[in-house]
Amino acid sequence: MPISNLPHNSLLEQIALRGIPGGTVDHSDFLIGPLSAMVGLEPKTIRFYEKAGLIKPQRIGRYRLYHQNDVLVLSAIKKLREFGVPIAHIRKLLSTDGEALSGDDRDATLRSVLLGRLNQLRAEYEILRASIAEIDRMLTTISQAEGK
Repeated sequence: MPISNLPHNSLLEQIALRGIPGGTVDHSDFLIGPLSAMVGLEPKTIRFYEKAGLIKPQRIGRYRLYHQNDVLVLSAIKKLREFGVPIAHIRKLLSTDGEALSGDDRDATLRSVLLGRLNQLRAEYEILRASIAEIDRMLTTISQAEGK
């Protein structure tokens, strides 16, 4: 599945740049070690994303050479995964094959995915809040029983 360059000024690019120290990427090429340090991902994670078809670095002999777009894509992937977005959704957002999204559709899909994840997190938060309150009540009851 071909992977796109991140569209300039797109929501994906904005998410990617938030994950890069200084918010910019120079036009250098990177081997996996420096790339790993820059984007904050382990080399094995970067190789996993390559095997998953999310990035396609240039190969020079046995080395992988990563370009500016790879840095942006990996930064966007990292941030989206931190938000809990599944790889299948990320693949669709980055795809340039027959199911590719136009820029506006891509942004709309990203908004929809993030809104769905936000709603899931809010629901989980409410469940956790109720559990914390229940445990607090139980501990209070136990403490009062021990005090008698």
